[in-house]
Amino acid sequence: MKKIAICGSSKNHTFITRLKEALEAKGFYIYLFPDARHLFQLDVPPMAYKLMAAGLTYDHFEKIKKADCVLFANLAGYMGNSATLELGCAASLSKHIIALNHDDELARECLFNDVLETEDIENIVKILSSKWKA
Repeated sequence: MKKIAICGSSKNHTFITRLKEALEAKGFYIYLFPDARHLFQLDVPPMAYKLMAAGLTYDHFEKIKKADCVLFANLAGYMGNSATLELGCAASLSKHIIALNHDDELARECLFNDVLETEDIENIVKILSSKWKA
């Protein structure tokens, strides 16, 4: 069973969750970051925000370590700060890195092993299923 960590902007969490479900239906094991945006709306001391951010970041680094490959759901080519950190982590661990779209930032683009050039979930599942038997 191929294990895939999916990374991307939390603003695209609905799309990413749908992609996760479609890939799991084909037999892939998916590691996904939690949708924790609501945590940062809590009335807590500033240090608590820092600890939450650190915990979430390290949690996803651990998921990247466990994965066979890392899929960046960079819708419309967008990658934010967190995804860029995760890309660096994946590259440093020599993971196979797949992006949905090309990136105008050459320092990120050069780390992609594959670019699918699609945001259609059915097509993404089809491509990954043909590349790796789930």
